[in-house]
Parts: sequence; structure tokens; C-alpha cells
Amino acid sequence: MTSVPTPPEVSVVVVSWNTRDLTLACLRSVVAAVPAGSPSVEVILVDNASSDDTVEAVTSSLAPVRVIRLDENVGFARAANRGIAETSGRLVLLVNSDADLSGDSIARLSAILDARPEAGAVGAALVGPDGELQFSCGRFLNPVNQCAESLGLSKLVHVSWLRRTYASSELRGEAVTVDWCVGACLMIRRSALDDVGVFDERFFMYSEDEDLCLRLHRRGWTVLHAPNVTVAHLGGGSARRVLDRMRSEARASQNAFMRKHFGVLSALSFRMLMALARLKPRRDDETVGWGR
Repeated sequence: MTSVPTPPEVSVVVVSWNTRDLTLACLRSVVAAVPAGSPSVEVILVDNASSDDTVEAVTSSLAPVRVIRLDENVGFARAANRGIAETSGRLVLLVNSDADLSGDSIARLSAILDARPEAGAVGAALVGPDGELQFSCGRFLNPVNQCAESLGLSKLVHVSWLRRTYASSELRGEAVTVDWCVGACLMIRRSALDDVGVFDERFFMYSEDEDLCLRLHRRGWTVLHAPNVTVAHLGGGSARRVLDRMRSEARASQNAFMRKHFGVLSALSFRMLMALARLKPRRDDETVGWGR
């Protein structure tokens, strides 16, 4: 009698685009987090038609990783969906190619979801190369809060509706309920994906994680942030290569998010407010995000 393979507990999906060395480091950290010979975790790389030999480097040195090579750069959401469609784990972990997991990250995120059946997803705390905590979770975008935060108005008026970010005092404990988590290291329950669907492919890059979390909330799931599960995140691995284009993609995605969830008039108001916000000098010319 032929035995039926046991589905993995966790399916890890990594999307890459011209980040060969970062992708190799990321995948090695994922593989290292899985006990040798364990069937509990599967790892899939979806490559967006990289021209830097990413696929060849991975296939020649990381046998446990399954590689899906796309013929063109279809963006993050569509590539991630392609990877998710090939997975079978009851939990799906999305990891950016410029992230580096610690040895117990997968197990700890899994344990949090197992302990919180009402949660559809949990995100890790992202830490930059300098050791500083990065933006890892936030409040949902509304017509005014991104502008208020970019201009510094949210520091003058302490109203949550005017803030995209949470105060550090709000993000303490093993698992904290938040609006949404950044998809650089986001574990999602399979049953939640079956309930709300995968990423909305109208978002080429950026806002697809926020949109998914909003849909989870609307279906009664909660989204958790795990402050004590830290993941090293270089940030902008692919985006740094085409920074101006990625900034345009980020703005386009936020505008699409506004149209989808608030309507055309709110989206127009948002664009006008953000045009005002762009008059303020950037704090960091190497980042994509508004005002950050």
C-alpha cells in the first residue's frame, strides 16, 4: 500500500527579484531553522525573472528549496500568490528575500497562532542592520493619517485616528492585536486564507499586506504582532535598485487601497493631502515609505 505523504505544518514562501546574495542568505536562514530531514516545513522560492543568476545559485546550493521561476516580473502579490498556490502547509509564512530568520522564529510564530485560534495572521518585529526596530505593524491607512504623520501633526495631536504607527508602549507582550503587519515576515493561517482569499493582485508591490489584514479583520479574524520574535531585515533589497520606481509603486498602491476601501472621493482627497506632505524634506533618501 502506498503511503500518503503528511502535509507540512508550515509552508515558507520567499519572493525574489535580483537579490541573489540576499536571497541565498535568507533561504539558508530558513533552512537552518528547520531540523534536518524534518517534513514539517516546506520552502518555496518564487523568482520574478531575476537576471542575476538567483535561480541557478539557489538550485545548485539549496536542494531542499523548491524554485518557481517566472518569465517576467509580475510584482510581489501575484508572485506570492503563485507560491501560496503550490503550498500545502496549514500555516503559510511569507518572508522577504532581504530578511534573515533566527533559529526559532518559525516555531515561535507557529506557537502563537496555535495558542490564538481567533488570529488569522501574526507578524514578527523587524530589526534593521543597525539594530534599530523598523516599522513592523501599523494602523490602517485612512484619508488623513499618512499625511498627518508625514508632516508631524500626529505628534501634536495625540489621536489614534491621526497615526499610522503604534507607540512602543502599545507593542509589549508576547502577542499584541494590531490592525496590520508588514509582510516581510508574516505567518498566515491556511484556513484564514481560504476564508478571505490570497493577496489582491491589483497591488503590484506594497499595500497588499495591509489589504489582506483588513479583509481578515472584516471576516472576524484578528491580526497579531509578536514583539519578542525579531527578524533581521535589511529593507528594500529589491527596491534599492529602482528606488524612484518603487516610490511610485508605493504611492500607486496606497491610492489603490484608498479607492478600494474608502471610495473615489476619499482617494482624491488622500492624493491632494499627500501632495502637500511631499513638500516636506525626506528624513531618509534611501527609504521608499512616506516621510520615513
